[in-house]
Amino acid sequence: MSHFTNIDTKITDLVCLKAALEDLGLAFDEATENQLVYVKGWRGAQQQAELSIHMTSHYDVGVRQNADGTFGLVGDWWAIEEETEEKQEVLQQRLLQRYAFHKAKSEAKKQGFTIDSEDVAQDGTIRLSVSRDAPAEVQVDTSVKLGVTR
Repeated sequence: MSHFTNIDTKITDLVCLKAALEDLGLAFDEATENQLVYVKGWRGAQQQAELSIHMTSHYDVGVRQNADGTFGLVGDWWAIEEETEEKQEVLQQRLLQRYAFHKAKSEAKKQGFTIDSEDVAQDGTIRLSVSRDAPAEVQVDTSVKLGVTR
């Protein structure tokens, strides 16, 4: 019996996801052009994915592409929770917050904005301040807040 469970997300950018994983200190393997990687589950069960995030020596979380082009997470969440003592929801929230942080920075840069500051509040909320050079009569200053529930 497989314990793998799929989690739908709105992840669309693997570059930003990999940056988030690096921020969180999570090692991963990435598929090559012609070969997916394997995700380890309960009693040696395996599934294929574009990324395999190594949660413990026995269990991984996979990142698989959905039909709509987004990427979802798949893993043996029960076993991962048992070995890491971290709930799936907490892990997912931390990962998605770091992903959103990198995605916001990436999109801001694509649109010609400069990142002025990055601040993290005690509650884990991240605030990005961005600006763009504009004519003297028009000054653009935008802030993005990325929150996390603890």
